[in-house]
Amino acid sequence: MQESTVQKIALIVLIVGLGFLFLYAEELELHTITSIDTIPIEEEVKLGGTITQIRQHEKVSFIQIEGKRVEMIDVLVFEEPNLFLKVGDYVEIEGSVEEYKGKKEVIGNTVVVR
Repeated sequence: MQESTVQKIALIVLIVGLGFLFLYAEELELHTITSIDTIPIEEEVKLGGTITQIRQHEKVSFIQIEGKRVEMIDVLVFEEPNLFLKVGDYVEIEGSVEEYKGKKEVIGNTVVVR
């Protein structure tokens, strides 16, 4: 294969890849919220913050995180064998908003320590 042919193929792949990323980024809808109370029940959310408190039980952990705003958010995470969290860790959590005893909390599906 000649060098010019390889360069043309690489350029085409680059343009197609950038176009795909542009279209994918357009679909991503991140909203800034003022409070978890404004989010509807069962809505999928992604939030980040610093862990301020952890209460661990047999198969579930109750995590309290403090985000960029001063609001504290309760997060319920079902334990995975390799889930090692400690107070002070910055985490990003994906999950759904649920209501328990009149208070909204997040049921975490994915937890990533940053």
